[in-house]
Amino acid sequence: MLSDVRLGALKCVRQASDQSRDTFFDIRHRATGEVAELRQAVPALLAEVRVEARQAIRSAGAQSQVRLTAVLERSAFATRRAREMNDAALQDVSDGARRTLNDAAVSIEALMREIAGQGPDKTLGRGFAVVRRDDGTTMTSAREARARTAIQIQFHDGKVAAKTVDEQGDEPP
Repeated sequence: MLSDVRLGALKCVRQASDQSRDTFFDIRHRATGEVAELRQAVPALLAEVRVEARQAIRSAGAQSQVRLTAVLERSAFATRRAREMNDAALQDVSDGARRTLNDAAVSIEALMREIAGQGPDKTLGRGFAVVRRDDGTTMTSAREARARTAIQIQFHDGKVAAKTVDEQGDEPP
């Protein structure tokens, strides 16, 4: 009986081994077939991937062009607006400069009238005098007056001939 059990177990093992080998060869055969099919399918899949990639690149290019056009339009609008604002600011500066120049011209004209109205006769009328050389030209320094003996002094109501003396009362040489 033990030998029958052993014999039965060996038969079962052998049968399982045969089934395992058959299953292995079947799987190996199917795998080899699938690998061959995949090897044949790879070029077609690569071609499909290339086509899809080209379409994606074309689509991206078209989208980029649309976005670039939008950016260029916005830039052109912003540039026009900035130019208009710049022109307006320059016009404001120009207008302000013209007003300032006109105001300055009016002020200068008023000052010139004031200066003309304050000529030498008015100055003489307030008690000042003009000292002149013999030839009638104006003297502007005390040193020059000390070097001469004959001078003229002009007051508001006329001229007077005068002689200079040094600080001790002597006439210059």
